[in-house]
Amino acid sequence: MKEQLQMLIRLQELDSKIRLHDRQETSFPKEIEKIQREIDERAEAFQREVEKIETLEKERRQRERDLEAAADQIKKIQGRLPEVKTNKEYQAFLSEIDHLKEKMDQYELEIIERLDKVDTLQEALKEKEAAYLKEKEKLEARKKELTEQLNHLPDDLKGLKARRDDLEKKIPPDLLKRYHTLLEKRAGVAVVYAKNEICQGCHMNIPPQLFNQIQKCEKIILCPHCNRILVPPEKPDEAAA
Repeated sequence: MKEQLQMLIRLQELDSKIRLHDRQETSFPKEIEKIQREIDERAEAFQREVEKIETLEKERRQRERDLEAAADQIKKIQGRLPEVKTNKEYQAFLSEIDHLKEKMDQYELEIIERLDKVDTLQEALKEKEAAYLKEKEKLEARKKELTEQLNHLPDDLKGLKARRDDLEKKIPPDLLKRYHTLLEKRAGVAVVYAKNEICQGCHMNIPPQLFNQIQKCEKIILCPHCNRILVPPEKPDEAAA
């Protein structure tokens, strides 16, 4: 009986690994997709910071062109002043020059403001870029790890099922049937250890006399609470750990 119990333990370990692989075949692609979304979102957020600076630089260059155009306009007007014949026309030219100078002052102010903003944003962008690249590297490493594991799952699963099938051939049919019935009813866990007089499946206390019988491995003993098959730890010193 001890040998049969040991085979049940191995069988449970294989079935638990198979169930884990089945879950991973579903969960890994979702996690990989989630990681990629996070990478994309972080990239887009960083790009928006870059675009803020590009927009300010574009506005600054436009204001510099506006400033230059206003200066050229003043020169043209000043060049026409000697041709003016009336005081009214002369005052109109002077008024237009004053208006252009006011616009130039405003352009210069806007240029300085944008230069200051660009300097501030560029300084902050250096820190954001370092943090972004560090997190991106971390996420891509995790994505690569999951992708490699996902690619290996089919072969791993095939090997686990082959080992399980070979092991099942060595277990008596009636015991195997009982095992599979419990496996289905108890969420994939039919065999559990009994440690320190506690069932490791439902974590309920096991009567001392029953616990002692479990250690002897003379017959199949079920947990009085969850009906799982109880087995002693493989290492005797773990029983009361």
